[in-house]
Amino acid sequence: MCVVRLLQYSEKGATVCINCTLGFYAPDEGEIACTVCPAGYIANGVGLSTIEICPSGKYSGHGSTECTNCYGGYFSSAGSATCSDACQAGLLFMNQEDMMSACISLMNNYVFIR
Repeated sequence: MCVVRLLQYSEKGATVCINCTLGFYAPDEGEIACTVCPAGYIANGVGLSTIEICPSGKYSGHGSTECTNCYGGYFSSAGSATCSDACQAGLLFMNQEDMMSACISLMNNYVFIR
């Protein structure tokens, strides 16, 4: 008999516990199935009990293992499933891995963050 621990699940009558796969997690002990990671979050490891929220400027769909950058003048708030918010007219969206994600105004070779 499988003694289900956190991070695992067990199907009815199973003798072996199974780790949750990428894109899924087991938030509670004794799960009979893993839970698909909701949109706006990621489950990027095997046997997870928690998930990570996508930061602002990024998004993810259900069962995702990584957050995707917003581009093309659109942005998102943390935990978003899409990048459906558009920058105001006259502003551009800047999303850099090591910089702040923001709508910016480029005037006279200067960056103004709004």
